[in-house]
Amino acid sequence: MSATLALHPVVDGDSGERGRWGISVVSALLVEGGLLLALAWIALHPDSPPPPPPPMAIQLVAPQPAPAPPQPQVKTLPPPPKPVPVHRVQHVHVPMHRSEVAHVVHRQPPPPPQVVPHPAPAQPVAAPANPAPVARVAPKATPVAPAVIRMSDLPPSFIGAVRDAVQGAAQYPAAAALETAAGTAHVEFLFRDGKVSSAHIVQSTGNSFLDQAAVQAVLRAHYPGTPEKFAGKTLDFTVDVIFTAPQSNLDE
Repeated sequence: MSATLALHPVVDGDSGERGRWGISVVSALLVEGGLLLALAWIALHPDSPPPPPPPMAIQLVAPQPAPAPPQPQVKTLPPPPKPVPVHRVQHVHVPMHRSEVAHVVHRQPPPPPQVVPHPAPAQPVAAPANPAPVARVAPKATPVAPAVIRMSDLPPSFIGAVRDAVQGAAQYPAAAALETAAGTAHVEFLFRDGKVSSAHIVQSTGNSFLDQAAVQAVLRAHYPGTPEKFAGKTLDFTVDVIFTAPQSNLDE
């Protein structure tokens, strides 16, 4: 009988390798026990030797070391650019000729000091012994615009006489006769001592020829005398001038 035991060295520091080494030792012990039992059996049975056990070969293979982790790739930075040499500009001082400097720089002479004449002290004027009296001029009085008196403050008899005078001076215009126009015009005007001013139409008849005739009647009428109470005062009148169509046109 023969037994072959192939052992490989175990690397310290690995717990897995130590476990495999223990298994190999136990297996070797079992093999040796089997050999001892076979020898004892031969001693007890010398006549019939037992058949030889088949050779056992035990080979322990150490595990392959784990592959090392890949090393991180370190990116190499490109080299810094070479500094560009800076060429310094040298300032060259060019001397100038004295004549050129005198031609370029013109210095103006300082202005002469101004002399401010001091006024002579005023001599006091002697007041006359007997001053002449100063004539005082009285301010001119501003003319006051005359107050306008309304028709409501006038006597009714005077108002009626003015209306009759205006209506009596009214003349029907020939241009309005072709249109058989008719109507009443209200004319307002200012009256002062028999004189008329600012005559204008307040309410129109609807016909321009009749309106013009109404204003002309106010201007050429013969007015009665103004009462003494209203003499020299401005009176405000508004009268009606009535126009009717000619009789011949109405008959047609």
